Formats: sequence, structure tokens, C-alpha cells
Amino acid sequence: MAGRLPVHLLRNLAASVSWINEGHLEGHKRDGFAVQGWGRVPLLRDRLSVGVGAGIYQYFDTQPLPAGNHENVHGWAPVYSLTATYYTESPWFAQVAVNHIHPESDTNSNTYLAGVGTGCGKEAIPRPAPG
Repeated sequence: MAGRLPVHLLRNLAASVSWINEGHLEGHKRDGFAVQGWGRVPLLRDRLSVGVGAGIYQYFDTQPLPAGNHENVHGWAPVYSLTATYYTESPWFAQVAVNHIHPESDTNSNTYLAGVGTGCGKEAIPRPAPG
């Protein structure tokens, strides 16, 4: 599961800071912070936006030890993401997202997210501005 705080830089570019919880992989309880740069392509008259992100993920991994204790392993890994967001006429939108995390010497993982959201305030719909 990932929560993103996007910063819209230009019409088709954005940056985000995320907290990613990878769940409970076998022998791992890994989560942490990610920073990503994004490229977005608006489609269907700005009703649909497809985004591709790449960045770095600092993870904290609790791994069980044979003696029954656990070890806290910290590391860095690249993270790659793909999103599709559909915007309605109201402030509500729907999004699907996939993250791929690829540590050099550890378990790779994919996370999937589907959900709905709403914007708040003056710019309630976070869709790209018309070009």
C-alpha cells in the first residue's frame, strides 16, 4: 500500500513523497519512504491520466532470526511505478497503481493499489491543466 503526496511541477511532470508498506513478504516486514519523479500523459480530454514514476526507496525491514529474535535491516532500492487515474466531473477520481521495488540483494516486490479519492479546496480536482 502506498500513500502519495504529489507536487505538480508542470503539466506533464510531478514529484512525490510516499510511504510504502509492502505487507508481510515471507521472512520480511518491509516498509519505508520513497521519493519519485513522474511523467504524466493526459488522455480523453483530461479525463484519464497515465503516469510513470521512478525514484529511490529507503526501507526498514524486520527479518526473523533462527533463534527466535529479529533483525532490523535498512537499505535503499529503486522503485518504479505506473498509475492510471480517471477524473469525474465532480472532485471524485479513481486510481489504479502498481509499484515495483527492486533491492540489489534482497527480495523484489510488486504492490497493487486500487481506490477512489476526492480533492479538497479551490483546486479540488488534481488533473493536469489544459495545454
